[in-house]
Amino acid sequence: MRIFSLFLFTSLLFLASCGNKKDYAYNEKIANDFYGCKERLDEQHAKLLNGNYDNDPEARYLVSFKSHVETVKNEADALEHSEMANAFHANIISYMDKISNEYIPILQKYAKEQDSNKRIEILEQAKSKKSELENLENKSLETQIDFLNKAGIKINEG
Repeated sequence: MRIFSLFLFTSLLFLASCGNKKDYAYNEKIANDFYGCKERLDEQHAKLLNGNYDNDPEARYLVSFKSHVETVKNEADALEHSEMANAFHANIISYMDKISNEYIPILQKYAKEQDSNKRIEILEQAKSKKSELENLENKSLETQIDFLNKAGIKINEG
């Protein structure tokens, strides 16, 4: 949580110091979209852990979540960015791909499964995938900071 507080702080409270306005605008948009997906991911994972998927084989919670992630990913992928942002951009797109193509299918599988023993296995898969996504979140933060430094965008710490 501390890292994402810093991520949000970094994305919202930095000042361009002789930096490229395009890089500034790119960071502003992509960081906001990324954090929005991260919040929705956390909400869905909490729903899973709280049993919200136990009696919803249609996984209705996931329809809007998947749609949101796909829309944001497509918008993010189309954003123009400088070469300095390539690593950051690739990490963000990879993160959204993993949510859409790896994590959400696990939740759908969990919701449809009626065997409680199999559900325990699927729940462990979901927890493991969530952990992988958290690692990718941290890597994205690292690449964002590197990008901001290369672009000459200074973080306003005070």
